[in-house]
Amino acid sequence: GKVEMPNARQYRCQTFESNVDFVLRFMNDRQITGCSWVTIPKGKYTLLSPKDKRTFSQIELDTNFESIEGHPCEGDWMEIPRLRIISFDIEVGGEPDHFPTPDKDPVIQICAYVQVQGDPEPLLSVAFVLDKCTKLVGTALYQFEEEKSLLLAWRKFVRFIDPDVITGYNINSFDWPYLTDRATHLKCKEFCELGRYKGEYSEAKEVTKNIKVLGTREGREVEIPGVLNYDMLISIQTDYKLRSYTLNAVSAKFLGDQKEDVHYSMISTLQKGTPQDRHRLAIYCVKDAYLPLQLMNKLLSIFTSIELSRVCHVPLNYLLNRGQQIRVFSQLMNKANQRGMIIPAVRSSKAD
Repeated sequence: GKVEMPNARQYRCQTFESNVDFVLRFMNDRQITGCSWVTIPKGKYTLLSPKDKRTFSQIELDTNFESIEGHPCEGDWMEIPRLRIISFDIEVGGEPDHFPTPDKDPVIQICAYVQVQGDPEPLLSVAFVLDKCTKLVGTALYQFEEEKSLLLAWRKFVRFIDPDVITGYNINSFDWPYLTDRATHLKCKEFCELGRYKGEYSEAKEVTKNIKVLGTREGREVEIPGVLNYDMLISIQTDYKLRSYTLNAVSAKFLGDQKEDVHYSMISTLQKGTPQDRHRLAIYCVKDAYLPLQLMNKLLSIFTSIELSRVCHVPLNYLLNRGQQIRVFSQLMNKANQRGMIIPAVRSSKAD
C-alpha cells in the first residue's frame, strides 16, 4: 500500500552545531587548537609498515581519536617545528600579444628556493630549465630537452624536499593551475600526484569565495593534500591596504628590492635565443622565487599565521582560504565547549 509521508514542516526543530566542519568538531572535542603539539601515548597506536602506508609521510600510524591529547601552546609547547618551505615561480613561453594558455604555451622554467623555518638563510635554490642554459651562481641548474621531463623532475624535487609549506606570488590562481592543466594537456597525469597521499591527483577546480576583506573571488585553485599552499599575494592582500599589489610594488615597499628587469613580452624571445639569453631568464625566474620567501621572512607571515591559528582554534589553511567569521565562531565554540554548552546552528545568508 501507499505510505503517506507526514508534512515535513511539522518537524522543524532547532539543531545545535550541525553546521560545524569535521575538522573543527574534532579539534574542539579533543581540546586541540590550531598549530599545536599533540601526544599519542605509548601503546595507544599502531605504526604502519611501508607497504600499508597510504601516504608518503615518514611516519604513519593508526589510533583511536580519543587517544590524542592536545597541549595548550604554553612554555615548551609554544615552539614552532622546523617546517620545510619551498618558494617557487614558473616561466611560461608564448607570444607577447596574448596571455599564455596551458593548451598552447609550454612551461619553460621552474625555479625554487628551499628554507627551513627558523634558519637565517635559505638552504638551497634550484632552476629547472628547458633547453641549454649557462651556469648560474649559487643555484643548482637542471637542463631538459623536453617539457615533460622538466615537469616530472619538478614533481620529484617537491617529493624529495617533502615541504610542509609551499609559497610564491599568485601561485594559487596562476602557477599551480597552469602546471596541472599543462601536465594534463601533455598527458602526464603522474605529475599531478603532488601531495602526500599516494594515488591522489591534484587538479585545478573552480572556486568562488566571498571573503569580506578580499571581496568575491572566482577562479581556479589546486589543492595539494598534506601541504599548505601559502600564497604571499593573498597573505599581503589580507593584511595590508596597498595601492598596488604587484610583486614589484610590494617588494619595493617592504624589502627595498625589485624584480630583475625582464619585461614579460621578452620571455619567449629570450627562450628562443642563446644559452646566455636563457641564463638571463633563469636569473629573473630565480629572483621571482626569492622575493616571496623574503617577504614571508620579513613580514613574519608564518609566525603570525601560526599564532593566529592557535588563538582562533582553526587550522592554518582557514586563515588564507576563509573569512573572519569562522575564526570568531571557532573561538566561541571552544569557550562554550569548556563550559559544557552547545551553540545553536544559525544559517547565515552571507557566505563566509
